[in-house]
Amino acid sequence: MVQCGGPTAVLNASLAAVIEAWQRGGRGAIFGARHGLQGVARGDWVALDGLPDDALARLALQPGAALGSGRYLLREEDLQPAIASLQRARIETLFLIGGNG
Repeated sequence: MVQCGGPTAVLNASLAAVIEAWQRGGRGAIFGARHGLQGVARGDWVALDGLPDDALARLALQPGAALGSGRYLLREEDLQPAIASLQRARIETLFLIGGNG
């Protein structure tokens, strides 16, 4: 999970919805990158597994960006570190929420 762009009520609501759906039927662990795409390039991951329903309900109503958003655009030199970061964490699917970054 990656949050990008300006922090709005939609970012956390979308984050909560994907986490909830993943917990009910996804396979494997689910992680979030801190501070948008910059977190992907740096390998700054946080586990999002096992969040209780009440925490997800509060997250869905909380405006902002719980993972820390960003408008960082990956540069050419960021691509290899970002790919390596995804591979080290064994991440197969990347959900990107937001825009402008």
